[in-house]
Amino acid sequence: MAMTAERTAKLRKTLLSSLVGAIVGAGCVAGLFWLAGQDLLDAMGLSRIVLAAIGVIYLLMTAMIGFGLAAPRAGAKLLNVADAEELVEERANLGMSAAFTAALGLTLMLVALARAPGFAAGIVPGGVAMAAVLLLFAAATLTWRWQKRYDELSQQLGLEGA
Repeated sequence: MAMTAERTAKLRKTLLSSLVGAIVGAGCVAGLFWLAGQDLLDAMGLSRIVLAAIGVIYLLMTAMIGFGLAAPRAGAKLLNVADAEELVEERANLGMSAAFTAALGLTLMLVALARAPGFAAGIVPGGVAMAAVLLLFAAATLTWRWQKRYDELSQQLGLEGA
């Protein structure tokens, strides 16, 4: 009986987190599209819109992780962790991951909005987007140095997740 109750509680937490995430994510993407305006969206085309939306999702993930790190007790209820203590123990690793996730999301947004020969309406100079891509590549190569900070289980989970 206790196992069924625990399973139900986990399922409820997962469903609630998913629902909150979907509502917040959809609201943020819709808000940004509203701010961008119909003219820019028409000029962007579907592939750039999808790229920008993916960038927003990465930035939202960063915000959720940051919230969990700033308020571990509340974050443990929202994030997929055992308890607040786990967030505190993994603060350094999660902080580095959040920083990289933020850089990835921002880079995707910059690339989606970058001015190019086929996209004259772009609001970001092409050189800025290219510099962001190069900086992201440099940051990705630095993550190889972070591997030693993780225990064997975390490394394996990261490989399987990638």
